[in-house]
Amino acid sequence: MTQNTHHDHQGSCPACNIGPFIRNNYFRGKFLDVLDFTTEQRYFIDKLRHHHQRLHGWGVVCGLKVKQHQNTDCQKRFICIEPGSAIDCCGHDLLLLEEECIDFTQLPAVKALIDKPDGNPHRIQICLRYRECQTEPVPVLYDDCGCDETRCAPNRILESVEFDAIVDAKDEPLHLYTPKFDWDYTLHIAHAYRSVLYDAAGSARLYVLTKDDKGVVYQIDPVNHSAILTAYNLDAKGIALAVSNDGTRVYVVTEPDATKDRQLNVLDASQPDKLTLIDKAVDIAGSKDGEVVLAVSVDDALLALLTQTGDLLRWKTGFAPTDVPDSLVKLGGALNALAIDSDGKFAYAAGGSNVIQIIDIAAKSSTTHTSSTATATSSLSIVKSTGMDILIAADQNGSQLFLWKANSGVLSSEVTVKVTKPPVALAASSDAQWLYVLEREDTTTNKASYLEAINIQGELLGHNTPLGEPFKIGHPAQSLALTESGNRLYVPYPGDFDGVAVVDITEQNCCEIPWRQLEGCPDCDTPNCLVLATIEKFQVGGSIQDPPVSPDDDNKNIARIDNRPRRLLPTPQVLLELIECLKRRGPGGTGTMGPTGPAGSAGTNGERGPTGPTGLSGPTAPGLEADLVRIEALSWTHNEFHSAVYNDNLFFATVRWDDKKSEVPGIVIGFTDIVNATTVDPDHVFQILVEHTNADDAKLGFVCRCAIRGTILPVDFDLDASGGIAVNALKRIEKARQAADPTQARGVAFILDPHQESIPIARQILRGGISNLWIILRGDFVLDGKERAIDAEFTRAELPSGDRPRAPDDKFGIQGGTFESWFTIKQG
Repeated sequence: MTQNTHHDHQGSCPACNIGPFIRNNYFRGKFLDVLDFTTEQRYFIDKLRHHHQRLHGWGVVCGLKVKQHQNTDCQKRFICIEPGSAIDCCGHDLLLLEEECIDFTQLPAVKALIDKPDGNPHRIQICLRYRECQTEPVPVLYDDCGCDETRCAPNRILESVEFDAIVDAKDEPLHLYTPKFDWDYTLHIAHAYRSVLYDAAGSARLYVLTKDDKGVVYQIDPVNHSAILTAYNLDAKGIALAVSNDGTRVYVVTEPDATKDRQLNVLDASQPDKLTLIDKAVDIAGSKDGEVVLAVSVDDALLALLTQTGDLLRWKTGFAPTDVPDSLVKLGGALNALAIDSDGKFAYAAGGSNVIQIIDIAAKSSTTHTSSTATATSSLSIVKSTGMDILIAADQNGSQLFLWKANSGVLSSEVTVKVTKPPVALAASSDAQWLYVLEREDTTTNKASYLEAINIQGELLGHNTPLGEPFKIGHPAQSLALTESGNRLYVPYPGDFDGVAVVDITEQNCCEIPWRQLEGCPDCDTPNCLVLATIEKFQVGGSIQDPPVSPDDDNKNIARIDNRPRRLLPTPQVLLELIECLKRRGPGGTGTMGPTGPAGSAGTNGERGPTGPTGLSGPTAPGLEADLVRIEALSWTHNEFHSAVYNDNLFFATVRWDDKKSEVPGIVIGFTDIVNATTVDPDHVFQILVEHTNADDAKLGFVCRCAIRGTILPVDFDLDASGGIAVNALKRIEKARQAADPTQARGVAFILDPHQESIPIARQILRGGISNLWIILRGDFVLDGKERAIDAEFTRAELPSGDRPRAPDDKFGIQGGTFESWFTIKQG
């Protein structure tokens, strides 16, 4: 039997907590009373609930489909639920044996809407709740609490269910296979506004534009702890930022005056740690009274969309700043988003309507594509897949995304994805698997911003993959920069406590999902109302009907039943059939994209235009200091093979240790000037690491490295004629001696004393028994004669010394940093 909910029974509902398990101990002559029989029942009830909770979880097992009433006249009041079975989060069985039709208008939450209608559509969730009903009253033969011989008590407790409704509830986030975000740290750059990333092996650079009246472009090394390398001070406010594909140019659009044309600044970034203006800033004709959106094509051509007029301009590859750009098309105003396809043949522009402009770059012509409902496109993104491109548009008005397959300027297979909040920027992983969406609670105010991950391929295949929990970030953020590896996002935000949020992205390996149980057992405090179906756009007085949705539903005030948004608890047989189906058909379904075709032959190079005059050097960037002590020489060569036999290819130097009256081998680092070596110790500052992986770790795929014990010795060296440290033909330090004053040492040595019985690992290293060594020096704790930390940055693996490459006249650096190096030891 089922009844409508009235909530008057909740005080008698048992708690969801289970255990400890207690059962009766029977023996002859035992007196049994009510408590003993109740204990007996509770033991078996709790055992079964515990089994459900811990082994199976909760959800709909089968049936319980919600459907419309067969009588049309009843569809404004009644819905019907088919028989079925479910388990709630407390482990209670929810069993419906017969089809039940209920008057949903009498459910308390719906009745409250009807009593006070607001004229708005609402989201109604029909749910099922566990209920215990006392039945079969019988006379009480003996009442130890009174003398009333007519009192009755229920003879049975019926485990039943009741229906309820939830209005406009937020969906619970599901623990599914989605990337996880971790705000690792913040780059404290005042008024950080825009960011772009050039990501190439060995030379990655992040560029951040500030939102100042006279903006600053910072060049940051994203690999070396996001150290600021240099900066360029603009003459006006910066409004747009882009970087060339080869990383040699940074493009900045500035706004000198609100009444004047915007200007294009081309910065030379070809030299390490240096930004200079090429030629001069030039006006972009027709760009006043609006924004400028930049995009770089695969051939390094630069495109600019003028949002006020809709003009699309193009500077050809290798252009000089003073070159006049081509005017490709005039698209009209109200456009604010631009993207270029992966082969550079078509561009896409959009703005405050549901029309996507498609531009044929070679033909200088455009066509249009009308999307279903997009009305406020804030961003466009092109994702290169295994076959054709995927174009993605972010719609702020509807808090949704639109995905299309883009093939030679033709958009098809539109997919709509709802997101939690209005989207403002997009960034896609290079494998076309994940789209990262930057969202804001309110695009017109300084409210919080959020990150959300979308499974691109899953959405295109129609899987309707649930979103993860939105990740809160600084505000008001409006741009994203994603690394090529897809494991880190840079999000500048110019609001309170402004800076650039550095957000690490991790994807959980599917095989690790079972180990999520280590975090604790699933549980709940009170029995939940298990959602069976969702009814979207319900309005008071409207009818509720089965799918499919009709375009005329809103006019006829019809709300449709959707049984899919429910938590399932499939049986092992269902899971087995699903696995067998996937084994036979594969996870991709039908209609997947084909492989990328062969690349066409390269065209002939055009004539290169004349090179403009070199611009003036910019001012020294904030945070850089002159004449910092740096690493000058080492006793080894980075990432090379060294010998454990005494010859010219040793990795250690001979160190004269005056305190011991002996010469011992040591791994030695020399500096460009004296340092205070008293702060350098072998446990924290100057470390030697060796591999220490046992068999069990190796089987699991771990590589473990441990720091060895040792002695740090301040050392001096013989100097050459120029005052530099004397090195051998291989540019390595061969000899060193203990410094008389450790506060005035030219270098430090990590002593590998083979005669010290307490450190046998030293003998193994010198004999070649250890094949690989890792060296770490933390420069923040090595101070020079002026009480400044040395500049320990190591940016070029190919240099023998590990010193950063610099122009001869560049004497500026950054205090601190971590020096890391490694090499291999051969016995022969």
